[in-house]
Amino acid sequence: MIPADTNRLPALATFVHRRYLERAKLLEGQLLGHEMKLTQEFVVMVGADSYSTKIEHKDQGYQISVKANQGKRLIKEYLLESDWVPGSIRLPYQLQGGPALCAQIERPGLGYQIIQDGVGFSCIVLSPFGAEMQARMPYKAPPDTSKLLLSPMPGLLSKLHVAKGDKVSAGQKLAVIEAMKMENTLSALQDGVVEEICVSEGSSLAVDQIIMQFAK
Repeated sequence: MIPADTNRLPALATFVHRRYLERAKLLEGQLLGHEMKLTQEFVVMVGADSYSTKIEHKDQGYQISVKANQGKRLIKEYLLESDWVPGSIRLPYQLQGGPALCAQIERPGLGYQIIQDGVGFSCIVLSPFGAEMQARMPYKAPPDTSKLLLSPMPGLLSKLHVAKGDKVSAGQKLAVIEAMKMENTLSALQDGVVEEICVSEGSSLAVDQIIMQFAK
């Protein structure tokens, strides 16, 4: 089921982020002149899309405005009331004094995962300056490891089932790693030809160490 108003999700992310900042402001031992300063404007980034938001206290809650398309188009304003505490996975809230609602909040790493009415919303919330710097970060493509067999764990290479030049099929056994007194069999993910064996039987392996390469 899709929420009737999906635009509330960046508003919820802004509220959650602001509450974390309010908690951080209460920490003792902050350097004089460098104390945490609360801001009202944020950018909620969802992949390549972004929402400009503004949040401020009003009555017993927060007034939150949401703009899409890099802040050029106002979508909606919300009056959100909630007694949510940072760290809680359950976020109970009300919008415009309406019926009680509830969302699920998780914080993997620096971002937020919000689940509302079965819909997941993954985002990061940055200051406008932080969002500008994020947009300038060069993209670094992950390395292509499709033609490599890597060790998934530290251990001892106890057995090699193939040799250089062998043709292998998807699912075929390639090697056995002994770790924690257990044998772990590594199999081919696709058809190919073994181009090079990089280690010998009895070798100690580190995580992500190359065991063999396949022809491209």
